[in-house]
Amino acid sequence: MLNKEEFRKYIYKLNQSKTLSNFEREDEIIINRLINTQYYKNCKCILLYLPLKNEVNTYKLINIALNNKKIVALPKTNKDKIDFIKIEPQNWNKNLTKGLFDLLEPKNGEILSSFQDNTIIIVPSIALGKNGSRIGHGKGYYDKFLANKKNITKIGICRKYLLFEKVPTDKNDIFLDLIISSN
Repeated sequence: MLNKEEFRKYIYKLNQSKTLSNFEREDEIIINRLINTQYYKNCKCILLYLPLKNEVNTYKLINIALNNKKIVALPKTNKDKIDFIKIEPQNWNKNLTKGLFDLLEPKNGEILSSFQDNTIIIVPSIALGKNGSRIGHGKGYYDKFLANKKNITKIGICRKYLLFEKVPTDKNDIFLDLIISSN
């Protein structure tokens, strides 16, 4: 098996051969599968992310969760960690700015610091393994954030071409509780 860095290069190259126009229907299937899980139905709080180019488009999911009266929080990246900022339903997408790594994130808002048992997090990844493994962009922010948060249900979402039997991992990687893809 490739090491993590080689695997990332393989995925980045694979993504270059894909066109985003094909992904809208696939993303819709993924989001519908997620919102029909008991994890989503039972959660009061959902930690999400804003997608990069080849990640599942989570904008629709954010709006659905807000309409379902869930607490929704988005990451704000600092030099060595991420915080999750609660977003408000009205015009939430107007309160975004480019942060570290040019990622869109909330300009301001309440930092969530404690999480109930019925909290779920949708963890960004470049590829997922059916065994719950994930490979991210290589900075370790989510693994550090989740390291001591055993009560948060960790969910990965990905398009079918990014789902593998397993992906390379190391001792610091946090495995996911549920994987949802379009196939």
